[in-house]
Amino acid sequence: MNISASAHWLKEHQQKLTQQLVSGRMPHALLIVGASGSGKSQLIQWLSHVVNCLHPVREGDTGIVLACKQCKHCKLQSSDTFPDLLELDRSENTISVDSVRSASRFLESKAQIGHHKVVVVERAERMSVAASNALLKTLEEPTAGNLLVLSANNIEHLLPTIISRCQLIEIRPSLQQLTQNHPQHANINISYLPELTDPSLAEAFQAYCLAMAQALDNIQQWQLFEQQLTEQERGLLWLERIVYLAQRSLGSSQSADESSLPVVQKLAATLDFDSLIKVFQLILELNRHLADYPQANAAMLKQQLATTLFTLISGTE
Repeated sequence: MNISASAHWLKEHQQKLTQQLVSGRMPHALLIVGASGSGKSQLIQWLSHVVNCLHPVREGDTGIVLACKQCKHCKLQSSDTFPDLLELDRSENTISVDSVRSASRFLESKAQIGHHKVVVVERAERMSVAASNALLKTLEEPTAGNLLVLSANNIEHLLPTIISRCQLIEIRPSLQQLTQNHPQHANINISYLPELTDPSLAEAFQAYCLAMAQALDNIQQWQLFEQQLTEQERGLLWLERIVYLAQRSLGSSQSADESSLPVVQKLAATLDFDSLIKVFQLILELNRHLADYPQANAAMLKQQLATTLFTLISGTE
């Protein structure tokens, strides 16, 4: 399945996964995150087919590995009868602990006829608390050669401990790319793509980034950034994005347009990777808490987060 033609922004992710597959360095778990309509299911379908294809082929201009569509494994996958692939029901509103335990048992043994056993859990944020904890046990004790693929629209709805045990793939097409392929989704997930939407939000995002950059340059300016974080409705989402991009920049896996944000460069130069991971997990925990407890004092909790971030940046205890 050549998805790069229909959703070309997925190509960089295909190329990276191709390199890992060819070199035998596939992770035991992937978490694919992106807005609805961004191409998560397409990427999953491509990957689940190609990892077990008997005669994969290379796409000439990109080097991406594609399933041949002709071998026994490909035909079984096309008919949904491949024994080494398990996809959890996408129609259910919640994913139960029994479903996750069943998937875990499936992954405990080696593949029957394929190279890898693959379990796909789309919209993983549907998992109950018990299901999430059960999945965590599987992630902590993976079976060599098997692959667990999760997807989610909103990463903040997942346990930080699950996120940290997966290779994270964030699909973030530009608004232009999204509307080119899906005109009906012109305003898709605006809250998660604020700087790509209307001018007023873009201006607010730029002011937020400037306040944070100035605070990183001069810690005496921290109060102004803290005010932006606590008062701006999308402040927490924007901080999550900036911290995540700083993490990626340290791993040299960031695109040029994203790395051009001065605040990302400044944060990556200020905090090491472990500290960025800590902040990122704190943000996700706070997002989850606010989602679970709408009556919580969001401003106070954001202020506590800002204090933690200040402590890490200033080096004070």
